[in-house]
Amino acid sequence: MTVYNFNLLLGFEANGVDVAQAHRLQLFRSLDLDTRFVFTRWPNSDQLDYFLSKGYDYEELLFAQLLFTDQQSAAPTLSPHELEEQLGLKTSQIIHETPSGRTYQLNEGELLVFVYDKKDFSKVQFIEYFSGGYLLKRETYAATKLVTDYFILNYQNGHVLAELGRRVYHNLDGSVGLEEILVNGKQRYLLHNEKLITHAELMEIFVKKLQLKANDIVIMDRASNMDFARPLLEQESGARLGLVFHSEHTFGNQPFSYEYYYPVKYAHRFDFMIVSTDLQAKVLKESFEKEGKEAPRIYVIPVGSLKQLHYSEQDRKTTKVMTASRLIYSKRVDLAIRAVALAHEKGGDIEFSIFGRGIEYDSLENLIQELGAQEYVHLMGYADLTAQYLNHSIYLTTSLSETFGLTLMEATGAGLAMVGFDLRYGNPSFIKDGFNGYLVSFEDKSDQERVEEIAHILLKMTSQDLSSYQEASYHLASSYLEENILDLWREFFSNESSISFQE
Repeated sequence: MTVYNFNLLLGFEANGVDVAQAHRLQLFRSLDLDTRFVFTRWPNSDQLDYFLSKGYDYEELLFAQLLFTDQQSAAPTLSPHELEEQLGLKTSQIIHETPSGRTYQLNEGELLVFVYDKKDFSKVQFIEYFSGGYLLKRETYAATKLVTDYFILNYQNGHVLAELGRRVYHNLDGSVGLEEILVNGKQRYLLHNEKLITHAELMEIFVKKLQLKANDIVIMDRASNMDFARPLLEQESGARLGLVFHSEHTFGNQPFSYEYYYPVKYAHRFDFMIVSTDLQAKVLKESFEKEGKEAPRIYVIPVGSLKQLHYSEQDRKTTKVMTASRLIYSKRVDLAIRAVALAHEKGGDIEFSIFGRGIEYDSLENLIQELGAQEYVHLMGYADLTAQYLNHSIYLTTSLSETFGLTLMEATGAGLAMVGFDLRYGNPSFIKDGFNGYLVSFEDKSDQERVEEIAHILLKMTSQDLSSYQEASYHLASSYLEENILDLWREFFSNESSISFQE
C-alpha cells in the first residue's frame, strides 16, 4: 500500500496547508507507511528548498514530470569533484567558493556556478550558466543530469529579466523524456512522439502512469481548479480516494462554497473525507443533507498534534498577552491592538506581543503609532514560539476563520488562558468559555462592541489568578498529544485498508 498526497502547491505564500502536510508526513513516518507527496508542477530551486526545509526527504517526493522519464529520484548524488571531471572544469579557474557553492570563470564574461544541496553540501543540486551577468541555463542533477532550464532575456522598462523559456526533462542517458515550453504565453508539454499537450492532459497521463492499485490510498488536500482532480476522480483502480478539508466549506447560507464544487458534484466518487474538528464533521454532514446527497465516510483527525505539553519553570506575569499568525486582514489583528489599547486606557497594565509577518505589517505598525501604544504593543516578527508561549499568560486571537488553528493548539499545550471570537471551528475547539478562557460574541456586533468586550475580558483576566485557566488548557491539550492523533490515523487505515498495526 502506498499513500499518495495531492499536492504540494507552488506559487503561493507559505500557508497552513503546507504545515499540515508536513505534520502528516511525520505521523506517517511514525506509522512506517510508504507515502509520497506529489508535485504536479516542477518546483524551482527555492520552492524545492522550502519543502525540504519542512522535513521532506527526496524519496518521499513524487514529481509528476519525472514519470515521463526513466529517472524517478531528484536526490543529488554527484559531488563537485565528479561534476568537475564530467564537465572538463579541471583547468578552469575557481573565482569564488563558499560552503554552499563554487563559481568557475570560463571564457571572458562567462561563469559557471555549482550550487550545493542544502541537505548535503557535499552534493551538487544544480549548475547555473551566466553570460554577461545574465542567467542563460540551469541544470539540475540527481544521479545524472535531471532537468535543464533554458532562459530567455526579457527587456522591460530598462531592466533585463531572465525568464524561463523551455525546460527539458532528461532520461538517464541524457536523451529527452519530456519538454515543457511556452506557446503563446501558455504552458505546454511536448511528448517524445512530438505530440503537444496541456498541463491538464499531462495530468491525465500521469495518473494513468501511477498505476494505482486497489490497496493504495489517495489523499487530496485540494480539489477545485486543480488539473489532477478530474483524472483522480475518474480513475477506476479501486484505490481509496479522499479529501481533507482545510477551510470553511460553507458560504453564507449556502451549504458549500465554490471551492468545494468538485467534492459535491462527485461525492459518490469519494470514499472518505477528513476534517479536524467534531463541529465541522457535524456541519459537513448537514451540508450534504441539504444538497440531498449522501456524505462519504467522515473522519475527524486534527491536522496538528503535540509531542508534549510545555510547562514554565517560572511564574508567569498575568499581564503578558500574545498572538501569532500571518498578518493578513482575515486575522483582524487590528481589533486585538485596539482592544489592548482600550484596556490600557482603562488602567490595565498589559503588554501585548504580536508574532508573525504579512501584508498587514505596515498598517498595523501605523495603527500602533496612531494609538500611542508603542510602549506596550510590539510587533515581534518571526520567533521560536515554543519559548514565547511560556513567557506569556494569555493568548488572544481575533481571527475570523480558523478551521483548526495550530497556534491555538500550541498555546493550550503551553497552558495559556485563551480569548477569541465565538466563530467555528478552531476557537470553540480550543477555547472552552469560562474554563480555559472566554469566547467573545461576534454575530450582530459592531467592531467597536467587539473591541470593548475583549478589553473588558482582558482587564478581568489580567487582574486575577489564572492557574485554573492554565490547568484547563493543559487538560484540553492532552487530547492532541501525538500518540492520540496517531491512534486516529491507525483507526483510519484499519478501516480504509488491510493494514494492521502491531502494538
